[in-house]
Amino acid sequence: TEETVSLTIANSDHPNIEILIEAGAYDIAIEKLQQATAEDPDPNDLYNLGLCFEAIGDYGLAQTTYREAWKADSENLLFTQGLGRIERLRRENPQLKRQLESR
Repeated sequence: TEETVSLTIANSDHPNIEILIEAGAYDIAIEKLQQATAEDPDPNDLYNLGLCFEAIGDYGLAQTTYREAWKADSENLLFTQGLGRIERLRRENPQLKRQLESR
C-alpha cells in the first residue's frame, strides 16, 4: 500500500500556492514558485517548491531546494524535516541514491 504523507505547506506570500499544492496542481505551483524564487528566494517558497518536486517524485530537485531553504534558515524545523525525508528515502532506496548522486 502506498503511504500518503500529509505534508505541511509553509506560509507563502503568494496567493493560491497553498491551494494549488493541496489540490495536487504541482506543475502550476512549480511554475509560479520558480518565478517567485528567481526574483526573491524566500525560504518558505523554496521549501514549498521542494514539496512539489518531492510530490512528483523528483527527489534530486527536492533535495537541492530543501537544502537552499535550510541554508537560509537552519532553525526552521520544516526545512530540516524536508531534508530528512529525502535522506531517509535515499537510505531506503538504493536506486534513488544513485539518481540523487548523479546530480
